[in-house]
Amino acid sequence: MLHNKVRNNAQMRYKAIFFDFHKTLSSSLYWEQLKDTNHPRHEWFDKITRFLFEENKQIINPWMRGEYDTNYVTDIISQGLGLPKSTLKEDLEYSCRKMKFISEEIPKFIKMFRSRGIKCVVATDHTDVFREHILPGMKLDELFDDFLISYEIGKLKSDIDRENKKILFFETFLKKNDLKYKDVLLLDDCMHDVSYKEFGFGQIRIEGRDHLLDTLKVLAN
Repeated sequence: MLHNKVRNNAQMRYKAIFFDFHKTLSSSLYWEQLKDTNHPRHEWFDKITRFLFEENKQIINPWMRGEYDTNYVTDIISQGLGLPKSTLKEDLEYSCRKMKFISEEIPKFIKMFRSRGIKCVVATDHTDVFREHILPGMKLDELFDDFLISYEIGKLKSDIDRENKKILFFETFLKKNDLKYKDVLLLDDCMHDVSYKEFGFGQIRIEGRDHLLDTLKVLAN
């Protein structure tokens, strides 16, 4: 049974729904093909993920804010692990272009919402590889109305201007489309700052594939 919050949100008529990407629309990973034990560079996967996401995780947010690019980050990984930079970049690009939705049912819901005049927008704290490789690889531009990518905006979804009661990541898009916080809903595996609720910005925390599909079904009713 869905949480009452989902049912309450379903009663509203949103003008736009924002979809987080990683761990919401997709569970695919950077360098994911290297997890295959038969891959010739299989041993690289744990080395790369440990180096980047554990030992040097301070790199991630600046990368997602557009302060670093993939060339810079793969250079750091290459120097730190003694792995060829060109191969690191090629493997990263390959994994990004092969990413998949967490469920094959997702496109039908997006099409349904859009047919009802609801804008469907990917809103992701992500790096330059999203626009360059993930978006064309998954042909997302054939499905969604727009893309809000932290690398291009220079802000994360957690960046809040409390004094002026603004969620900075979304401001430009909302103004451009004449939307208010009460008009939109964010589906995201992370529960962002309490300010979202205080400012009236709809938000549902997605807890995996089945919860996402159940939520979409309720919102579609």
